[in-house]
Amino acid sequence: MRWWCLALLLASCSAHRSSGGGTPDATKERDLRARVYEAKGEAATESRQWGVAAASFALARASRDSLAAQWGQGRAVDHASTLRWSKRIQGSVLALAFTPDGRVLASGHYDSVVRLWDVDRGELLAELRGHTAEVHVVAFSPDGRWLASAGRPGEIRVWDWRQGRQRAVIPGHTDVVRGLAFSPDGRQLASGGLDKAVRVWNAETGAEQLRFEHDDYVIAVAFSPDGGRLLSTSADRSARVWDLASLKEVHRLLGHAEKVESGAFSSDGQRIMTAAGDRAVRFWDARSGQLVDVLRDSGNVSVAAIDGGFQLLVQG
Repeated sequence: MRWWCLALLLASCSAHRSSGGGTPDATKERDLRARVYEAKGEAATESRQWGVAAASFALARASRDSLAAQWGQGRAVDHASTLRWSKRIQGSVLALAFTPDGRVLASGHYDSVVRLWDVDRGELLAELRGHTAEVHVVAFSPDGRWLASAGRPGEIRVWDWRQGRQRAVIPGHTDVVRGLAFSPDGRQLASGGLDKAVRVWNAETGAEQLRFEHDDYVIAVAFSPDGGRLLSTSADRSARVWDLASLKEVHRLLGHAEKVESGAFSSDGQRIMTAAGDRAVRFWDARSGQLVDVLRDSGNVSVAAIDGGFQLLVQG
């Protein structure tokens, strides 16, 4: 939406500059520019990139206000992303997660409360209280039944969020928990934190099953689709792949020059994505641990997410 608004502003300025008419050559140049932007708008419409389409048609209208550009812009604006709702809460929002069906949003807060929101209406459904300090991470189980939350001082809480009941309290980490993920079958829960530890728990009983170590604090954790391996990323500038059956590190993914902020397996389990503060997103072969590709960015990456098919990447 920022791109769309900026483009409308540029279009307005351009229209103001050109309102006084001009020479035949200038008119021809404006017509050409309008056709180029109309073509970009049509292409964006076909790929359902509505914000880009709205901006392109706005720029086309700044040069030549044709009916095609007017109609295209109107359609794109109707479809473009819009703010559905917003809530102002005292203190910082530190964590967000959707239920698998996308109907409920969980938020973790500096005030130690976990809140649950109806996505369609924006209504507050519940407040889960029990944490004694800020909540840094929240995660839903794959079936959406359980919600895990963690933060400072290091304990993990598992909730039956529909009933508003705390199911388990898992102590163990000695500092802030940054990473949290359920296994695909929902039976295990992985965590990582500032104490440099990666831990795997029985999600039902809270019993610790496995423990691994990084050389610096752990930022994110993710299970492979078959649940047999675990990926962890760290401030030690590495991502590591752990085999949960043999209890061994099978790959150490090295190459990033800064802390590795995010990591994910592809839905087929064949590839791994890592993103770091060195302006790079790296792609790896999950079987061999070999680097496959590097995507460079213009700024440091502090967070990234990718779809299961490794086709759409979002980063901030």
